[in-house]
Amino acid sequence: MRQQQDTVQQEQDTVAKTVKVLVVARQGVLQQALVELINYHKDFEVVSLLEDMHEANRWLQRGNAHVLIMDWPLSDVWELNLIGEMIARHSGLVFLAVSLYDDPYLVKQALGLGVKGYVSKAMAAELMCTALQAVYEGRQFCSPDVVDMLPDSFLENIEIGSQG
Repeated sequence: MRQQQDTVQQEQDTVAKTVKVLVVARQGVLQQALVELINYHKDFEVVSLLEDMHEANRWLQRGNAHVLIMDWPLSDVWELNLIGEMIARHSGLVFLAVSLYDDPYLVKQALGLGVKGYVSKAMAAELMCTALQAVYEGRQFCSPDVVDMLPDSFLENIEIGSQG
């Protein structure tokens, strides 16, 4: 009986440690690639795939996630406004941007809105789980190719990813 209780407790502990990830990306190919990368790691679970921030906002009214990964830049100004609202409304939710673009303006814009991490698509395969863990734990994170373009004054509290 004691062994069975220990097994149940271990299963509950494992479930409690799973980081729930919401993926918001317009392209089905990117969605599937992110799902494969994330679900490969035992500590992460994709809970939903959505195409835009409006869908994510509606989903969060009934669902729960720890990290929201989004394709950056967003498609319209309304989505930008939603990020601030969503951060205010869901205090336990953190945002991670994945982008094809390494424009310093876009990086500053994302981080300035409260996004915790920014990973280039070129480095997503190598750094996704590291980035997820960092932002989930409350740290800011950027992939090294993005950091190279930012002024030093902007990098004070940002963890720079490194390839394993």
